Amino acid sequence: GSEMCIRDRTENVYYTQIKGKLRSFRNIHSLLKLYSKDKQQLIKEFIETEKIKIENPKDILKVLKRFQ
Repeated sequence: GSEMCIRDRTENVYYTQIKGKLRSFRNIHSLLKLYSKDKQQLIKEFIETEKIKIENPKDILKVLKRFQ
């Protein structure tokens, strides 16, 4: 599928579509809560390995594409 990531600069909120629903998140913690427990651990490891920064939309897109 085609992943998208929209960032609202005024509030630092990201939006993405997961299973056809538009979801929002502000930080890594709220991003993780959008996924199942087993995927959360994989995502945490990916974030650490890839040195993902929540402030960087390109980094967030990497996570979304990897775990769509």
